[in-house]
Amino acid sequence: MSANDRIREIDREITLLKYQRHQILMDEIKAFQNEHRQNIGRCFRSRGGRCVIITGVPGVGRSRDFVPNFNQYQFPALVLERMSDDETVIPFSDDTIFSRNGVDFGGDPITGDPNYQEISFEEFMEEFEKRVKTLRAIITTAHKQEEQ
Repeated sequence: MSANDRIREIDREITLLKYQRHQILMDEIKAFQNEHRQNIGRCFRSRGGRCVIITGVPGVGRSRDFVPNFNQYQFPALVLERMSDDETVIPFSDDTIFSRNGVDFGGDPITGDPNYQEISFEEFMEEFEKRVKTLRAIITTAHKQEEQ
């Protein structure tokens, strides 16, 4: 077997091993996602007045070289921004909430001090309705100004 043939053989083996590694990682990620689906719908309030509801499990981003882009600590969330007198602020955002272990959310990564306190779904929905009312006022005001 020539040196070039041996190199091609090694390259094929490397590619196969990378693919197998990728499959193992993806299986681990899927298991993590399944285990943590129970967090979807959990609600929190920050010290600063933001309310958060977890809307999913960490996803897998595009990858290179068979290495998945996955952050197991970053859960997608709908954030209800702090209410303010400034009616130009959109009261909702699509963001993330962080967890050290998939159970405790919003803690400071250095001190572990909880920045978020868990609240009931009913409390979250009460805050959500306040933001909907604010957003409706913003849209109505903008529409009325357009008509003038």
